[in-house]
This record gives sequence, C-alpha cells and structure tokens, in this order.
Amino acid sequence: MRDMIIIGSHNDNYSTSSQHLIKCLRNIGRVIWVDIQHQTKTPYSASNQVSLDAPVQHRLNTAQRRHIFLQVNQVPYIHSPRDRQDAIQRILNVLKPVLKTQQISAPIIWTSELYIADLQPHLTGSSLVYYCDDESDARSQLAFEQEQTMVRNANVIFGSNDIICSRFPRNKTLLLPQAVDTELFCKPALIASDMPKQDKPIAGFYGDLDSKIDYQLLFYTALNLPTWNFVFLGKNTFSNYPLPKLNNIHYLGPKPHYELPRYSQHWQVSLLPYKKDAIIPRRVATTLLEYLAVGAPIVTTSASCVSSYNKYINVVESAHEMSEALKLAIYEQRTPSDLVISESWQVRSQFVSRILDSL
Repeated sequence: MRDMIIIGSHNDNYSTSSQHLIKCLRNIGRVIWVDIQHQTKTPYSASNQVSLDAPVQHRLNTAQRRHIFLQVNQVPYIHSPRDRQDAIQRILNVLKPVLKTQQISAPIIWTSELYIADLQPHLTGSSLVYYCDDESDARSQLAFEQEQTMVRNANVIFGSNDIICSRFPRNKTLLLPQAVDTELFCKPALIASDMPKQDKPIAGFYGDLDSKIDYQLLFYTALNLPTWNFVFLGKNTFSNYPLPKLNNIHYLGPKPHYELPRYSQHWQVSLLPYKKDAIIPRRVATTLLEYLAVGAPIVTTSASCVSSYNKYINVVESAHEMSEALKLAIYEQRTPSDLVISESWQVRSQFVSRILDSL
C-alpha cells in the first residue's frame, strides 16, 4: 500500500470530492492532508502540523493515526512564475520534515491545484494524480503553462465530466463524475436542534446564498404558503440579508457537511430555487444526488438541474407552480434510499483503487 498526499483547501463546511473519495479508499497507507491557506494572518511556520480534531474525525469516519494533517500558511496566489516557485517552496518546507519523520517515500500526490505539478519532481518516486472539476479553460498564458506542466507530469488525470476530459490527453485521462456519500446521507440522523418545530411541512435548501438564487420567487412562494416553513442553510455571500423577511422563512447559516442529513432527512421537500438563466454552480450535481439519497421530493426552477433522474424531479417556472408543487409533494412517496447507490463515492472508490494500484 502506498501513502498519499492530498493537497488543497480542506474546508470542513464544504466537504470536497477528494475528501469523500479518499475516505472510502481501502488500499492506501498513510494519508497526509496538506491544507493550503492563501489568506491568513497567522505567521508562516514550518511546523504547522495540525492535530486530528473532532469535526475532521467525523468527516473522515476514522480516528486512525494513518491520517496526518498539515497546514501551510501564507501561500501566494499564483500570478507569476515567481509565485509558483514560492508556493512550492513553502509547501516543501512544511512537508519534507514530516515525510522524513514518518519515513514516507514514493507517495501518490492527489490534487486539484494546477501549480502542484511543480511539486512532483521534488519528491523522488512520487506519482501525481490530478482531479479536475473546473470546466473553464486556461484563461491566461500562465494558466496555460501550468496546465501543460500538469499534463506532462501527471500519471493520471480524472475529469468530473466529459467536457473536462476532452481537454486532456486520452491516454491518461479518465471520467470520474461527482457522487454522493450514501453512508452519510442514507443512515438515519437525529433532527438538528435549530430546525423549526415540526408543526408545519418544511421545504429546505442548502448551498450558497448568492445572485443565482431566485429570491423574488421564494418571496411569493412563502407568501402563498403561510402553513409551510422554508429552511435555508449555507453561506450568505452578500453584505446584506437577501432572503425575504417573512415569519416562515428561516436562515440557519452555514453547516458542516457531515451535519446536513440532520436537516435534509427531516424536511418534506428539497429545493433548488435558481434563476432560469443562472449558470448553476458545479456543486449542484452533488447536492442533487444528496437530495435523492435522503428521499424527499425535489422541486427546482432550473431545467439544467434535471439529470437522468428527471422522473424524481419537479421543474417549475413560477411561484404559483412552485406553491402547487409543494402542496402535492407532501403526498408523494419518498424515493428509495438505494436509488443512487451506483453513484456513491463508495462505488467510485473501487474504480479509483484499481487505477491507483496500477501506478
């Protein structure tokens, strides 16, 4: 079994695809999580080893000592070749002493950051795996150069959809779609203490509160349905409060990813209330699978959210249609919990394990 180094930003409130996947892998040794901090006032230090705190233990579903957490502070944003060099040197200053102490050699490096391609030549015998879920092409000369370096250095490139995979060489690129942690979302969870009282049906949403959300539609829907509660979880990206100020609308703030089932399992309808012309965030593909895993009927305003599970998704175009869809949804049966088992990270990890074994 080879050891792994996972490099990126490991934010517990917004669990990444890599975190889900690595948690499910069974044929790996020790895992070093390198958390890159671009914006922090903490002075840079080469001794930034982080203990395994409770939220991280829950996220990884393990308390084993094979997980090591590091934090690298003051890493520059990449705007020039000099920034690339500085970023790699800062990472090496933290990482190399740990590799020596733990006697780790020839690890597998896993990242979604292009500039980490420059790290691989510094770690003898290492293999590089690039996971890309960003559909945007390289927009500058520097980004293009970084992408070309990644293509040269990477042993395997995983793309989260066909559009992404088409950008990279076919001989080293494989499709790895977004998935759902069925162990987390299908296992019954106790209701969260800050959920509204269960004296009314609840329609819920989690995700960023940004300009893509149709707040006017939500206002009229909530106004039409005073006998319903509407619950919203996620980061407010505005300087003001964007949600309608109605008694049946409840904003509960951002929540750690592992706590989401304590909300979504206890509301009657899951919402994806995006504007019709909005470019839907990439993460909605995962949110949709998570919604399907908990089984509540799904109501969306965006046809682009509809997938191969379209018969389980209600698409509406107005507040009136959403209000009517919600009234009917409480009579719908919940979808079976094994509906998305084939698109779980548990299944995806078996495929990835075979690829990693071949490196």
